[in-house]
Amino acid sequence: MKKLLLNLTLLLAGVVSAQEGLPTPSYAAHFTGHIAGGRMGTAAAPQSTNATLVADRHNNLNDAISNVSGSSYITLPGAANSMTSNFSISFWYKKTGTFQGNLNHRPFFTAPNTATIGYGEGTFLGLNNDGTKFVFGNVINTPITGSQSKEVNIPANVNVEEWNYYTLIRENATTLALYVNNVFLDNKENITFSSINGNGNIYLGGYSLGSSFASCQGHFDNLKIYHNPLSETQRTALYNWEMGDSYRGEIKVLLVNLS
Repeated sequence: MKKLLLNLTLLLAGVVSAQEGLPTPSYAAHFTGHIAGGRMGTAAAPQSTNATLVADRHNNLNDAISNVSGSSYITLPGAANSMTSNFSISFWYKKTGTFQGNLNHRPFFTAPNTATIGYGEGTFLGLNNDGTKFVFGNVINTPITGSQSKEVNIPANVNVEEWNYYTLIRENATTLALYVNNVFLDNKENITFSSINGNGNIYLGGYSLGSSFASCQGHFDNLKIYHNPLSETQRTALYNWEMGDSYRGEIKVLLVNLS
């Protein structure tokens, strides 16, 4: 496994370095293009339950992934291990279906503290039940009603049923910032970040806790994790590069640790 990771890193290092303006020294993980592909058969390969491949925002077929039912979700094994201190996360997401399940909020990104697909524990981003607000933060109790989560109105120029670029940045030990399409929306301050779940998984599009479950169905693409907070210059360079990127399907899954 280590040899495979090293070889993949060396093979694609030039691709990463060529991304002018991007913060490669703190690069942690990159799931891009055919997000369900990559190093299949290894612990780091993205996994899916009741998910399917779909066209990306440029209509490249089978180049993004979608959870397609109330019980579906996408697993990124071990990806949350890069979130034990300050971090930055960015990805494309497009809501495509109705909410399903029996809980109050609908996270479409979750890095839980528990070993299950945790609801109410961990760093998360999602929507409220009527779809008018983003909900984000880090909470340590169930349900998500505590002071460590925050709701913010969805801007009038953001249609969550279209492709949007989401960024979460842990800027210091207790603050999580939310950006949509490189526009700052809000901070959630005074968060107590506790440890990541033992398997280090990130879940996209759905989650469950015991008999409770919920789903925020949608398409996902080009998820990135950085060890450190992105500066304004780095964040803008990353967004501009994403906006100008029409196809990167040849890069399946890239895991690099350069820090």
